[in-house]
Amino acid sequence: MSRNSTALCIFTFNRLETLKRSLASLSQCEGIDELDIHIFSDGPRHETEEIKVTAVRNFLKTQSLLRVYRFYFNPVNQGLANAIINGVSQLFKTYSSAIVLEDDLIYSKNFLHFMTSALSSYKADQNVYSISGYSPKIGLGEDYAKDYYFLPRASSWGWATWKDRWEMVDWEVSSYTSFKTNIRQRLRFARGGSDLPRMLDHQMKGKIDSWAIRFVYQQFLNQQATVYPAISKVKNIGIGAEATHTKKKTTRFDTVLDQGKQRSFQFEAFNEYDSRIVKSFRAVFSFWRRLSDHLRS
Repeated sequence: MSRNSTALCIFTFNRLETLKRSLASLSQCEGIDELDIHIFSDGPRHETEEIKVTAVRNFLKTQSLLRVYRFYFNPVNQGLANAIINGVSQLFKTYSSAIVLEDDLIYSKNFLHFMTSALSSYKADQNVYSISGYSPKIGLGEDYAKDYYFLPRASSWGWATWKDRWEMVDWEVSSYTSFKTNIRQRLRFARGGSDLPRMLDHQMKGKIDSWAIRFVYQQFLNQQATVYPAISKVKNIGIGAEATHTKKKTTRFDTVLDQGKQRSFQFEAFNEYDSRIVKSFRAVFSFWRRLSDHLRS
């Protein structure tokens, strides 16, 4: 029997040292003992990965950093997209909300304070789609007084949502046929980043296998917002050659992790986006920033 309505789930694969750093950081988060922790370990893609996956699982079975509610050791490789879609869907059979993490993240001590407070504040607000623990450096300004801001694009680095919003997602993207030739819709979708329409095209052509682009596309269709922290509570340490998707080194997603002692966060209902913040955020995903990364790699 679960202890509360929110599950915390961690998805891992074959990076043992990164996982160790991530779990050590998570174990220092205040409130971690109050949540049911579920860890999903995907199977190897081929024989050469079996040693790494086995090492990860042996560590998980013996680690004492976290009190884990349940392990899920998949015998075959589902791929990151199916692993997350299937795992989160399974948890929503029991829980009404979930905090979803991967094995290459580190956290501020107040990460869970922010996430659980936002989940509670926006539980009944259908204008809000998800909560992000990560925030890029977008220059909010020293006079910015709020604990949060809104964006039209979800983040996949330490995020949370509710069962009713997750179950809205059309993973088959049945509206894509009309979307792909609709210039007005493509431009509107690109408000969250010029990379989004192209990523969706690649997903539908089978060039990538991403749960996140489909999740964000559903957010666009729903016209719902994601809540971001004014100071990031999450930092990614896994970008590089061993990453599943983000292999090229980049500084676009660098951030400053919250080191403060704030434990109480105030939230207000979503009415509209701050155009200055959206513009600054969109620049992180601009063609020129992506080109700069490509030329540097």
